[in-house]
Amino acid sequence: MDSFAAVLVDRGLLTLDDLEFVTSLQLLHGGDLTSNILAAGVVKENALQRVLADYFELPAGPTGPLEPMPSEVADLVPQEVLQRLRVFPLKRSTRTLIVAVDRSPSATGEQELRALVALQLRPMIVSSVRLSEALCRASGKSPALALGRLLTALGERAPQPRAAGVREATGYRRMSERPEGVRVSQKQLGGGHVETLTKQELSEAPAPDSQGRWLDHLVNARANVEPVSVPPLDEH
Repeated sequence: MDSFAAVLVDRGLLTLDDLEFVTSLQLLHGGDLTSNILAAGVVKENALQRVLADYFELPAGPTGPLEPMPSEVADLVPQEVLQRLRVFPLKRSTRTLIVAVDRSPSATGEQELRALVALQLRPMIVSSVRLSEALCRASGKSPALALGRLLTALGERAPQPRAAGVREATGYRRMSERPEGVRVSQKQLGGGHVETLTKQELSEAPAPDSQGRWLDHLVNARANVEPVSVPPLDEH
């Protein structure tokens, strides 16, 4: 995999200092280069997988944890064969079986697998970490301690889903699409009350100029509006 590391350096995804650090990790803890790169956190998982696909000239498989193996395939291929060949079936169609691999499969391995499933094989590249995770899950065995720690770290680095409130507030491409009226400006009034200008009031405003003075005129025009009192919250 030395040439694979050179590709990462050439593409600017890995610096020479990063490579030295990853190599030291590999010497201390073992494992392949890909898993140590992910353990060091110097290259993102999806970027690493794209380079793997280019390097092995295979389509890129899914990122993150792999889906469970199709039940109809699990009945055809013994676990011993999957572990030995390091392949993981992803999806079966009428004539094709898509399998995840972490390197180019050997000709003898493809021949052995085709004899079991009687289907054409379509390999897709994934990282060795995700392939090992899927094979452990399929066999019912717990991952090794180092692999388990790395999978936990990858899960913590994964992007968190956006909160529902944030999506609701930013779900409109134009201000005019907001059904509750556009919040144009707010003015602090006496007693801590806030005055909000709505879409209807905006439509009655004078045309904007280059200095945005129309907004000042609009706020000043509403200066005499009596604020609505808001009772304090009950502390009990």
